[in-house]
Amino acid sequence: MTEIFELLHSQINNYEEYILKTVEEKNRKPLGYVTPLLPPEIFASFDIDYLKIPEEYLNGTKDSLFINKNFMALITPYHRYPCSRSFENYLSFDYPGGFGEDAAVELHNKLLLFLQENFQIDLKSINIEKLQSLCRSYEELRRNVRKIFALKNEGYPISQAEIKLLLDLSLIFPPQRAIETLKKVEEILQKKEASKKDFKVKALIFGARHIPEDILDYIERGGIAPVEDDTCSGSRLFDISLNSESPYIFYELLEAYSYRPMQPCIRKVQERFELLYKLLKNYGIETVIFYIDESCHFAKETASFLRIKMMRSGIDPLVIDRLNYQIEIDRYVSLL
Repeated sequence: MTEIFELLHSQINNYEEYILKTVEEKNRKPLGYVTPLLPPEIFASFDIDYLKIPEEYLNGTKDSLFINKNFMALITPYHRYPCSRSFENYLSFDYPGGFGEDAAVELHNKLLLFLQENFQIDLKSINIEKLQSLCRSYEELRRNVRKIFALKNEGYPISQAEIKLLLDLSLIFPPQRAIETLKKVEEILQKKEASKKDFKVKALIFGARHIPEDILDYIERGGIAPVEDDTCSGSRLFDISLNSESPYIFYELLEAYSYRPMQPCIRKVQERFELLYKLLKNYGIETVIFYIDESCHFAKETASFLRIKMMRSGIDPLVIDRLNYQIEIDRYVSLL
């Protein structure tokens, strides 16, 4: 194991201990999510942690009993959400369609009602100074994640297994716990020598909750640079950038969220195309690799629509799954 892997793994290994300690200290359980619907900064303003549920509890590797006992509830996009079927308590939030000012207003109104009905919290009472402070922490977290991805793209050695741990760490813990470790990862990387790889094309990798690291490694070894992702737990979740000092940070945060492509189970596919896929050529992306996970029918249906859209846009679509990925990637690379 590498120094980076051991550092990240040691932090994540203490996950259950950390959650139990936090619940005891705060006398309040956190809220969980499978895919992020709402700004965690707003929940934190009311002293509620809003954290991603680790994949191991979703895929059955670990017993979901721990989550059931120590989380208030999972916030899901709708009632009977497939990814939350192992969990007892969940609250559905109907995310509004559209983007921009009108969508932000609707998001505000729905969030106001959601907090009032489920937690007896008045959103209008939010403390702006506290929100600004929390936004600074989340901004620092997002910047640190983006820095590490920038170093990876420059050729500094960090594996896909390490990237997964890094993203997990940044999502399953509050920012103050993750930031220090991310800074250490950055320091370790910068002491190493960058080795620029000769990639043939840049790609966006589409998937559901998680794309296996061995598949991502194979894509890279084939000469395809996975510079963007579209998954429930990928680097795109850290793309938001805000002015934390703004007196209007509350409204700016909601408007920024209104422009997020979100995941296939949340947004209509046409909106996701407009907010993300339509812009790919601007970033020099020449192919989209669709990893099909049979457990998520939302992702599968979305991929069918987007594959055709990509072909019409002059971007190569490549559809792979767990069984055929080597054959399909080799075939595609041989044509480049």
